[in-house]
Amino acid sequence: MSEARETATSAFVAPRLTEVCSSGQSGPDLLDLSSSHFDPIATCAPQDCCDAERVDIRKDYGGKIVRKANRYAPPQQLVPHRMTKARAVPMPSNSVLAPLYAGADLLDAFAVQLPAGVSDDVEELARAALERQAWWIRALTRVRDVVMATVAVKSSRAVGLAAAARGPVIGFFPVLSKSATELVVGADDWHLDFRVAIQLRANAANGRELVAGTVVHCHNRLGRIYLTTIAPFHRVIVQASLEQAARAMKI
Repeated sequence: MSEARETATSAFVAPRLTEVCSSGQSGPDLLDLSSSHFDPIATCAPQDCCDAERVDIRKDYGGKIVRKANRYAPPQQLVPHRMTKARAVPMPSNSVLAPLYAGADLLDAFAVQLPAGVSDDVEELARAALERQAWWIRALTRVRDVVMATVAVKSSRAVGLAAAARGPVIGFFPVLSKSATELVVGADDWHLDFRVAIQLRANAANGRELVAGTVVHCHNRLGRIYLTTIAPFHRVIVQASLEQAARAMKI
């Protein structure tokens, strides 16, 4: 008779939770299987009551029923991480660099979707993209400086120091112009001239995006060889920098 009662009780309790949230009875009364107040039907599902207590029924080695109450905490639903990816876009037609597009040796642009509520300060966004670069980008820049020093091309440090003496810089890039929605950095050297426009604009999804457009004009054979060599790295670095800005500015 006792075994039948234990089996019947276990069948009711095992798949259910004792209802503490809506019952007027106390937790210990509800968990006492020998109490006349125990009602195995008075239960709630895990999703219905976050204050419920789970009844864990086990038998010890002597065959005695062991009752243990475990506080139930609803499992947190994991939200998948959605990394914002940069993508290739046409060069902005309204950029101040538009007159330089004709005859350019390199002309490309990339854009990244910005999270809602981020700053509308284009300089702050440009700094997030160009000053918080990944270690591998800094390593590639050092390699570039060492190699190009052999042909008398200015290092990134030299460009930045010279520019800082004349005006503002972002990273090691001299700031050449700035408006409410666009900031241009760049430098001239004997092998090539380059310009990068960082532009903040609305997109078709009723949000905002950050665009980086690059224009390069080569002066000689060295400039063209250099550009051909670095172009694949340039595209990867620009996209990674935009994605870094989107992550850094996320609130």
